[in-house]
Amino acid sequence: MNLEKIAQYEHNLKRDASNPDGCWLWIGALTNKGYSRIARHSSIGDLKAHKVIYELLVAFVPNGLELDHTCKNRACVNPNHLEPVTHAENNRRSSHTKLTIEKVQEIKQKLACGGQILGLSLQYGVSYATIWKIANQRSWEDV
Repeated sequence: MNLEKIAQYEHNLKRDASNPDGCWLWIGALTNKGYSRIARHSSIGDLKAHKVIYELLVAFVPNGLELDHTCKNRACVNPNHLEPVTHAENNRRSSHTKLTIEKVQEIKQKLACGGQILGLSLQYGVSYATIWKIANQRSWEDV
């Protein structure tokens, strides 16, 4: 990995020399959700540091994919901790996701057999909106 490519951002990085596999923390600007930010653009949104560094050191993120922080640290920009995935997969991997692929498959089967959204939301401990989105192919559509 040629770190010279990111020399211009080095002043915003905190890396532990004793742990080369650890997180590279972005100590520059952060979004309100804790993601690294290089610049704010009104028309395209925030320019995320983790994406810029990943693309400089690894490869461009293909259209339709986003970077998942496998370390679960939103301020991390270590490209070894980032993986291009679909938005749906990134949401599934989220630490606050209550449902698994298996549970969603069960829910879809129950909906197909006449299961009611409210009952399923209570049974699986999720919101009515979550089950409604599954029933209407607004989330977990690839399961």
